[in-house]
Amino acid sequence: MQDNRRTSPQPWFSIQAPLEPGSRDTEVRVEITPSIQTNWRKPPVIGVSQAGYLPNQPKRVVLELDPRDDASGEVRIHRLTLDGAPQVAAFGPAKPWGRFLRQQYAVFDFSQVREPGVYVAEFRGQSAGPFRIAPDVYTTAWQPAITYFLPVQMCHVAVREGGRTWHGACHLDDALQAPAGRRHIDSYVQSERREGRFADYERIPGLDYGGWHDAGDLDLPGGSFASTTTALALAQEEFRPPVDDCTYRRAERLVELHVPDGRSDLLQQIEFGAESLLVSFRAAGYVFAGIIENSSRQYGHLGDPVNVSDNKPCPAPGPACDDRWVFTNRNTGLQYQAVQTLAIAHRVLKDFNPAIAAECLDTARKLWDSEQPRTPVYAPSAYAPRDSGFRTQEIGATAELFLTTGEARYRARLLELVPQIRKMPLQGFGAGPGWTLARALDKVNDADLRAAVLARAKEFAAMQSQLAAANPYGVPFPKETASFEGSHSVYVWGPGWNFQNAAMHNYFYRKHLPDLFTPALTLAVVDYFLGVHPASNESYISGVGARSPLAAYGINRADWSHIPGGNMAGASLIRPDFFEMKRFPFLWYQTEYVIHGSATYLFDLLAAEKLTAAR
Repeated sequence: MQDNRRTSPQPWFSIQAPLEPGSRDTEVRVEITPSIQTNWRKPPVIGVSQAGYLPNQPKRVVLELDPRDDASGEVRIHRLTLDGAPQVAAFGPAKPWGRFLRQQYAVFDFSQVREPGVYVAEFRGQSAGPFRIAPDVYTTAWQPAITYFLPVQMCHVAVREGGRTWHGACHLDDALQAPAGRRHIDSYVQSERREGRFADYERIPGLDYGGWHDAGDLDLPGGSFASTTTALALAQEEFRPPVDDCTYRRAERLVELHVPDGRSDLLQQIEFGAESLLVSFRAAGYVFAGIIENSSRQYGHLGDPVNVSDNKPCPAPGPACDDRWVFTNRNTGLQYQAVQTLAIAHRVLKDFNPAIAAECLDTARKLWDSEQPRTPVYAPSAYAPRDSGFRTQEIGATAELFLTTGEARYRARLLELVPQIRKMPLQGFGAGPGWTLARALDKVNDADLRAAVLARAKEFAAMQSQLAAANPYGVPFPKETASFEGSHSVYVWGPGWNFQNAAMHNYFYRKHLPDLFTPALTLAVVDYFLGVHPASNESYISGVGARSPLAAYGINRADWSHIPGGNMAGASLIRPDFFEMKRFPFLWYQTEYVIHGSATYLFDLLAAEKLTAAR
């Protein structure tokens, strides 16, 4: 056994064993004998929202209990007072919910508590909180995502906070064409096929601006840019939240935190995200899969990303050059995903930056026109769609372009795609183009399309309700999770980001199809990532709530620290039935931040405010 943590904080322990020379064995059998304490019982987890609740929001304590335990005992909700004597605001037994995976659960509803104040939940001598009940509990909770996390993750710029430099202006030597036939790190693939005009290791111009470092990695994936920018742009279009806490100076490649510049931070991030996609199109006429370090040594870099390379374009690019590689295989789904993103970005940027807004729409049109006559190609690569022929992204892109332009050709193509809408898998419809189609129904105004969408949406709403009812948290865990069947399809990653996407989609389903959808799923997901989830009662958003991850995994991954507003994956399923959440920042499948997670988190909190205000 070897402790690899001596060389880096990221690795874990490894076990090595020799095989006899000439052996055909491919596995080594390892037996671990645990020490078992038969009378040990898992302490209860008291699940409450660390950020708190709006006064008229549903409020529930979810108790996670040892499988041999029961819900006996009383739950008390105490309101803290200035004189130090807590007042009992609600009390009573928790209602047994039953078993979900390994643990037993019980629920205590205290929705009747609406008075603004600071509260603590108590059960069997343990407490959770404090948390607030107030009309503004979410008003500041979403802001660290846009005033801290996303700026800190920006590439090609320096990010400063007073006297602190989060990182320097990095990767100014981007980027070289990845060599053909290369299966690279983190699922980036460059096939033998060559769409563009660039030779192996040739510099592709214009790629030295734009993009966020996706997570703890420093790569720039086009699919993540599209999903992040889409969520941010829809948040601007729906809610128009006022926020100005940062200064963006493009000419200087500088971002300064906590220095207002008189311009919306959200709009400036949308502008940055849109340009992250436009740079590919400017260079080659389509959107690239992404940019990543060219070696494992660079990929494993810890510390300021300005030191990954020399920041100077190699005078003679080639395999030994330290510049990053760009993977350029055309992926049909990614092109249509970018079309949808740029169509939305046009709508929200047209008054803020008319030139970029016009380029967004022009590029969206050209990408759509270019893809229409082509045979779809879903080239495997990091974070790119892998549609198997149901035209998921094309339907969403076409509907979005019609919402933006009202042009008849997009409406006509949508109507041609109605048979695809009727036959696509239900989950593919609901998490794919369904929520966009719901927004477009009134403007398209076609009976056949409406009938197809309503029929699928009705089925999807029933499926979502069934999934939410199968666990005590009211969120859509995959069916296989609850039933123990087909467990091969249940991934080890914490599922929180998928729930956040589902909550954003549910907001639009509820808004446009109110007879079929309720606000419940969106509100349950907000509670989930703020503390009401398996294995722990900790917010999944660094710096938000009384207990949040203060050691997590973004570009700060060497520091045993955190980035405010970073949104981690959360508790992961250890098969077959155990949810785990360790307080260790280098289990990246639990504690890694991603950019689209913070974008949907921001959207979901703003959505919860609006949905609750309408109750």
